[in-house]
Order: sequence, then structure tokens, then C-alpha cells
Amino acid sequence: MSTETNKIMVRRFFEEVFNHRNLAVMDEILASDIVNHNTRVHGLENAKRLITSIIASYPDRHVTLDDFIAEGDKVCVRGTDQFTEPNGGKKVSIPWIEILRIEDGKAVEAWAVEDMSFFKEQLGQ
Repeated sequence: MSTETNKIMVRRFFEEVFNHRNLAVMDEILASDIVNHNTRVHGLENAKRLITSIIASYPDRHVTLDDFIAEGDKVCVRGTDQFTEPNGGKKVSIPWIEILRIEDGKAVEAWAVEDMSFFKEQLGQ
């Protein structure tokens, strides 16, 4: 697949799954043996459980996608999650960067970095 096609696929993943709560699209975009190196989640079914849990915990979560860079089999995304923190009801945001490796038209690996210090600062910690 071309790098442009890969970027479109990754954008679709974040938009559909996190912003439209369409978890069915995960079957189309993630490989059955997907590995998320940050969460240590292995496999599509485990990824679905994790994302279902995230959405349940933060029902107003919205992802803003700012940048996409692709080279070879990797797509790098820079975005921001905005949601209401459930314990205090405060609106917060977390900037992040994620890299996904694409193989045979599906994401097979993911690495992410979130700016948790910015998140804690918003909570006054």
C-alpha cells in the first residue's frame, strides 16, 4: 500500500473508533495479532476490550488529529485527546504521538507517547 493510503487508513481508525464509537472498523484496520508496545496489549480482541474500557471511562472523549507523517510501512500521528476527567469533572486534554506499522493493509504494531505531565498540570498535580 502507498504511504498516502496508509495515512488515510490510520486517520479512519482514530476518527471512526474514538470519535464515532464505531468499534467494528477495528476488524478492518487492525491485524488479528496487533501489538501495542505501550499498553502491552496483544491481539485484536484484547485491543477491542481496552478501547471499549477507555470509551466507557471517558464517554465524551474526542480525538483531534493534527499531523500525519508516513514513510515506508510506518505512519506517525500527532493528536490530542480531550475529555472530562471523571473524578473531578474537569475538562482536560492530553497531547500524544503514535506510530503505527502497517503490513498487508492492516496495523500490526503501535507505539505511543502521551504528555502525562501536561495532563497532571491541568489537574493541579
